[in-house]
Order: sequence, then C-alpha cells, then structure tokens
Amino acid sequence: IWSTFLGGGYSFASGTSFSTPMTNGVAAAIYAANPYLSANQVEQRLYAGCDDLGAAGDDDTYGRGRINLEKAVIAAVTGSMSLTVTNLVAGQTANLQVSGADPGGTVYFAYSLTGTAITDVPQVNATIGLAAPALLATAVADGAGTLSLDRPVPLGAVGVSTWVMAVENGNGSNIAAQVIQ
Repeated sequence: IWSTFLGGGYSFASGTSFSTPMTNGVAAAIYAANPYLSANQVEQRLYAGCDDLGAAGDDDTYGRGRINLEKAVIAAVTGSMSLTVTNLVAGQTANLQVSGADPGGTVYFAYSLTGTAITDVPQVNATIGLAAPALLATAVADGAGTLSLDRPVPLGAVGVSTWVMAVENGNGSNIAAQVIQ
C-alpha cells in the first residue's frame, strides 16, 4: 500500500495495520451511501466492489482482491437484482424484467428524466441511484425472485433520456439508461 511515512514522504507498506483502516473506510462509505443496508449487505457490497486479482474468486494470495471505493459505493445503491429493459420506443409497450429479488417481495420500479444521484427513499427503506426518482409501478416477485412488467411508453417522448431502476427493501438493481426512440 502506498501511504504517508513516519518522518515525511511516502513509502510502500503491507499488512493488516494498513488494510484494515482502508477496508473500514470503504465499509463506512457503503453504509453512508445506503444506511438501510444490514451488516451482511454492507459486507456483500464490499466484496462485490473488489477488483479480483490472481486466481478467479477468493484465493490464498489476494483474498477477495483489492478494494475499490467507486465500485463498492455503486454496489451500495444498486444491489443484487438484475434489471433488463427492452428498447424504449414511443407509443409502444416496454417490458421490464427483474431477477434476484426476494421471492414474493414487492419490487418498486422508478425512473428519472434527470439522471443519476444517490437518493434516499425512506418509504421503501432503500437508497437508489436515480436523481429525482418517480414511481413507475410496483409488482410482486414470484417464488424464484423474478418478475416481468409491461408499461406503455408515452407517444410524445421521442428523444427523452430515461433512467430506470428496480428497488425493494434494502436492495436495488442496476440502472438501465436509454434514449426513447
């Protein structure tokens, strides 16, 4: 780890006395980005944010890899759900599909016309990655944690940039961004 050195300057060092405070700082940033996460969810986001080094997965040399603050904070506001959105075409129906939701859980679909930002949504006990989110719809996941939802795309919306995200209590999806055709 490249760090400041006693007496001035910078030097390389290694060991838990260097890695522990850095890892704790990333964990604190994850929790700050999404205070609704449990300790286990923070740990999952920390691991998801690591840059895998060496052999794939957890290994004896690099463990889970090198922590990456940016990836970890993005993971804090997205989570384990996967969202797929068909092409958004004005006047047609778009299909939104989610996997990785809690089986039988309520999933909220939100969209933004202004972009991404870390936004607290206390009504859902979640923090999401959309600026000024608006509720599009809610749906219930099946026993496998998947669901599909159809929604019409407004006819006069050609050229509008749209960001869509699915969220449930303490969990979210990736952000799907498209310009309406």
